[in-house]
Amino acid sequence: RRETGQTLSFSKYCSGDVPYVLTMATPLKVADDFTHYIAIDFGTSGSGIAVLKSNLKDIQVYTHPKWVPGQKGVAVKCPTALLLDPNGEFEAFGLAAIDNYHNKHGLRYPKKSEDYYLFNRFKMCLYEEKYLSRDLMIKAANGKEMLGQKVIAKSLEEMKNVILKSLDEEIGHPADRVLWILTVPAIWSPAAKQIMREAATEAGLGVDKGSSLMLVLEPEAAAMFCQEEILGTAQSRTDADLTSHYLVVDCGGGTVDMAAHKLTKTKDGEISIEEIHQAHGGPHGGFAVNDEFEKMLENLFQFTKENMDELKCKFHRSWTKLMYKQFEEFKCQIDSKTSTTITICLQAKMIKFIEEKTGKDMNKLIEEYTRHAVGWDEEDDGIVLQFSTINSLFAPVISQIVVAIKDVLKKPECKCIEKVLLVGGFVESTILFESVKNEFSPDIIVKKSSAPSLSVLKGAIIYGKDRNIIKSRKMCQSIGIETWDDFVTGFHDENRRDDSFGKALCTNVFTRFVDVNKSVNIEKTFERILTPASDDQETCSVKIFGSRHNKTLYTDEDSCYEIGVLTVENVPKYGSGRSREVKVALNVSGTEFTVSACCNGNTKMLPASLDFVKNTYLQKSAT
Repeated sequence: RRETGQTLSFSKYCSGDVPYVLTMATPLKVADDFTHYIAIDFGTSGSGIAVLKSNLKDIQVYTHPKWVPGQKGVAVKCPTALLLDPNGEFEAFGLAAIDNYHNKHGLRYPKKSEDYYLFNRFKMCLYEEKYLSRDLMIKAANGKEMLGQKVIAKSLEEMKNVILKSLDEEIGHPADRVLWILTVPAIWSPAAKQIMREAATEAGLGVDKGSSLMLVLEPEAAAMFCQEEILGTAQSRTDADLTSHYLVVDCGGGTVDMAAHKLTKTKDGEISIEEIHQAHGGPHGGFAVNDEFEKMLENLFQFTKENMDELKCKFHRSWTKLMYKQFEEFKCQIDSKTSTTITICLQAKMIKFIEEKTGKDMNKLIEEYTRHAVGWDEEDDGIVLQFSTINSLFAPVISQIVVAIKDVLKKPECKCIEKVLLVGGFVESTILFESVKNEFSPDIIVKKSSAPSLSVLKGAIIYGKDRNIIKSRKMCQSIGIETWDDFVTGFHDENRRDDSFGKALCTNVFTRFVDVNKSVNIEKTFERILTPASDDQETCSVKIFGSRHNKTLYTDEDSCYEIGVLTVENVPKYGSGRSREVKVALNVSGTEFTVSACCNGNTKMLPASLDFVKNTYLQKSAT
C-alpha cells in the first residue's frame, strides 16, 4: 500500500486541536561549546550530582552538607526527599527533609507541623500511574496531595541552586554554557520523560542562554562508566577490535532497569554501543523489600488494610522514620556472613494504638505470629527480626529480578551475552548480589560495578561528553500515526470507508513508522508525506500510536494504543499556490522522540511539536 504513492491524510477529528507543549527535546550544541557538564541522577531512593569542567578529566561528585546533616564521612548521594512548608514553598531536601519533618521543634511553625508536606518515593508515580497527565497528584506523608510536576521541579531546583552557588564561589563568577544531564529509566514511557523534562525546565535547567538540557537512559549511562569492567582482561589486546555482549541491570530504589548491549572497542580505541534487545525491567527495586516488610507488619499486628492506613496517617512522622531511616539503613547494612538479627523500634504511642486496636499486647501478637521468626525486645520496644526473616523479605523481590534477567537472556538475540553487570544503590545489598551471582554462575559472569551507586551518575557525564557512543536501539513497540488513506477496495475494511470528503477514504489507518524489535540507528528519522483532510486546515494534529505487534492495520485494534499527538502549524492555505503536502520527519530511537516538518518540495520549516501527556493513554502497554 505504501509503495503506491497514495495520499495519507490527517484525521479530520484532530483538525485544529493544538496540544499544549511546554518543552520538547531540541538538538544540542557540540560538546566543546560547554564549559561545565552537570549530571543529576534523580532516583527514587537517592539522588546525586556530578560535575565536570571542560578543561579537566576528573568527575567530581557533589553532596551539600545540609542535605545530609549529622552524617559522618562523605555521603555521595542523599535521600530523594522533599519537605515543603504549609504554603507549598521549599523547606528542606534530602535527609534534612526527613529529619525536620520528624522534629517538629525544628520547623518554623511548630503548631502546624502536620500541615507540612514530606514527599518520598515520588519519582515512582511516573511509572506506577496507569494514566499520566499534567494534573497528576502526589500524596505527601500527611495524606495531603500536591501536583507531581511541582514536587519534582522543586527538588531539581534545589539541586540546581546549590551546585550553581558552589561553582560560583569556586570560579568567582556564575557558571555559563552548562550542559545539564538528567537521568531517567530506560523503561519509562515518552510521557514520563516529557513530564520530567518539563519539570526540569520549570526548575530552570538548561533555560539560560548557552546552556542545554538532555535526558540520559540510566542503564546506558552505567554502561559508559563500566566500559573497562565490561571488556575485562581483553583490554590489553590492542591488535584487533574488542567486542563484548553484556546485560546491564540497574537496581535502583524503585525500578530495575535492564539494557542488553554489544560493546565494541576498535584497535584505534573508538567505543561504540549497540542495543541488542529492547529495554526491560519493572518495579522490583529496593523499596519493594520495604513493601514486603510493611506487609509483614500488617500481618503481625493482625491489622486490616484500613487499620494499617490509619496507623500510617495517625503516626505519619514516626512511620516515616521507621521505614525510611531505621529499616532502610538496616536493609543496606545486613550481611549474611556477619549479621544475625536487627531490631526495629516502635514509638510508645504507636504501640498503644496497636494494642488498643487488637486488644492484645505486643508479646501476645509476637507469640501468635508464625509466618516469620520474630521476637520482642521489651527494653527497646522493638521488633527483633532474625536473619531468616530478613532473607524472606528479600526473596520475592530477588525472585522477580532473576526472572526478569532470565526473560532477557533466553531471547535468541541475547544468547551471546556472557556478562551480567549489576549497578545501582540496591546492589550495595550483599543479599541481592550474592543471590543473583549464585543463580547464574558459572555459565554467566555476574559482576558488581566498582561503584554501584555512582555508575549511573558518573556515566551520565561521560555520555554528555561523547553522545556518539550509543549507535542504535531496539524498538520496544511499533510506532505509527493515525491517518485516513485513499480507500483500496479488496484491501481495506469496507466498514471503515468514508466518502464525506468527495473521495473514498479509509479511516483509522495505522500508518507505521517502525516495527517493534527493529534495530534503529539513533540518528535515523522516518519521513511521511501528509495532506490536510480539509481545505480550511492550517493547524493539523495527528495521533501517534504504539502497538505490541508488527501486523497492526488499524488504530482501534486491541493491540494498538494511543501514546501522543503530533501537531504541525502554519500549513499553507488552500489556494495560496503552495503545496499543502507536509513532510513530517520523526525520530523515535533517541532518548526522547523528536519531530520536524516542512512543506513538501521546499526547505521552509513548519512549527511542529509532540505531546505525550495531554491525552491520557495506557502507559504500560508498551513495556
